[in-house]
Amino acid sequence: MSANLFTVTIPVKPYIKQYLINNLGHPVDIARSDQFASTFFNLLSKENCIHQKTAGKVLVIIKVSKDVFHRYGFNLTNARLKEFHSELERCIKFEMRNFIGLKTILGYSVAEAIRQFQEKKNYPEDIWSYEAIKKDIDRNTTIKRCNDVDDFLELMDREIKQRISDSMEELNKTECREVETK
Repeated sequence: MSANLFTVTIPVKPYIKQYLINNLGHPVDIARSDQFASTFFNLLSKENCIHQKTAGKVLVIIKVSKDVFHRYGFNLTNARLKEFHSELERCIKFEMRNFIGLKTILGYSVAEAIRQFQEKKNYPEDIWSYEAIKKDIDRNTTIKRCNDVDDFLELMDREIKQRISDSMEELNKTECREVETK
């Protein structure tokens, strides 16, 4: 680390650490992200806070410039850490849901889409498990496998049945009128 760079170490969920490393390097260069840098810098504090590595959390090292270190601070209070964590989690899960949703629209099963997401985005099972992703998808989306041909044929079948039903009803009304006039 050069003399102009400092680090801030914070506990996060494993998949959040993986996301940050995948997108911003190791140690995490938060300044490379327009989306997260200003949020992170504004949440920094000069208060001395001790973060215990709690169950299910891992430590991530985030590098900041000397200027940011002196201007904003060098730590996150517990409340600000939760706020930053929530912002990261919201964005990561949005990306995950979009990826899986698009894959299912293209005809992949949810299971196939989740496995592809894990592979392409570098989330091994021990970092972000299939079950955890599946649970989030089930709770927060209405994804179903889309088969355009089957959906189209089903729609056409319903439309044809409705038109036949309407025609039969009209024919019955016409026959009833003819019987009444006789």
